[in-house]
Amino acid sequence: MRNVKQQMVWAAVLCTSISFFPEAAFAQGKCQEVKGRFNDIYQGGPTSSGIITNAGALNGTTLTVFNTAAFPTPESTIVSYAADLCYRKEQHMKQITAIALGMLSIVPGLLSPGIAQGATEEIITFDVALDCRTFNYNRGVPLDQIVRGDGFILSGKIFPAGTLLSGSQTNDPNAPGSIGTFVSRGTTTGTLAEHLANPNVPGVFVTEYLLLNNGRGLVGDGWFAPGGTNQTAITGGWGAFRGAGGEMSFATIGTNGTGCPNQRATIILVKQAPK
Repeated sequence: MRNVKQQMVWAAVLCTSISFFPEAAFAQGKCQEVKGRFNDIYQGGPTSSGIITNAGALNGTTLTVFNTAAFPTPESTIVSYAADLCYRKEQHMKQITAIALGMLSIVPGLLSPGIAQGATEEIITFDVALDCRTFNYNRGVPLDQIVRGDGFILSGKIFPAGTLLSGSQTNDPNAPGSIGTFVSRGTTTGTLAEHLANPNVPGVFVTEYLLLNNGRGLVGDGWFAPGGTNQTAITGGWGAFRGAGGEMSFATIGTNGTGCPNQRATIILVKQAPK
């Protein structure tokens, strides 16, 4: 089973105990039922990754580790399975060690990494490993010699959400598993000294391209402040993203072997009303 979208409405038990012992936790009254929507993509192998929404405290990105094979049900497009579900919230990976048994709806032929669908929006998350080996200013100057108006270009690789680990890592952006290429080109608003003195003021204005291997693509225009704050407006796309609009933001989760950041990109696409 390859390249299939998985969607499940599920219920889980959230407990405050570090090691999950259901009987003891229930006896102490530290559990509550949490319901939400879990969307991810299975591309083969023992794991899949995705996103949890509408689940309150459990909202975040996910990694599912399957413990059993899929069991058939009377419905040909539905299977049941057992798995450990790990989720990432505020850059911490937590694990629900209880068995998550679900009725999983399989839609063949779809490849939509990390998409959670709502009434009017789609939330997409990707990991991006920026590659410092591809970074340079148009005049070839080092960072401490840039001036207002200097342009730059930087590339990286896109991975399913949850692939890249937080903190200082040694991963190569060109490692296997990439689902696309990220390109950013932009213009600086000042010198390095001015950026350091104004960490919350937009330091570069950028155009960003997400070139997915499945023929989809997104384009955004936005800004980044030296302190990390950023905003990007989705200005369009191609393939299945043709006519896309919405917002995109980036959170740095660590660094990679080239010295550049590993980032988590969150994209909120606004669905267009039928014409």
